[in-house]
Amino acid sequence: PAALVARMSMIPGLVEHGIFENLDELYLVRAGGLEVLRRKP
Repeated sequence: PAALVARMSMIPGLVEHGIFENLDELYLVRAGGLEVLRRKP
């Protein structure tokens, strides 16, 4: 989700603690990397 990171990085606070959401997945950006949580059907 590099495009999401680039787009959301304009918002203060989301660089270190970002939550990116789309239709199917929830992306949690942490210091250790990117965590992807898939939505349950």
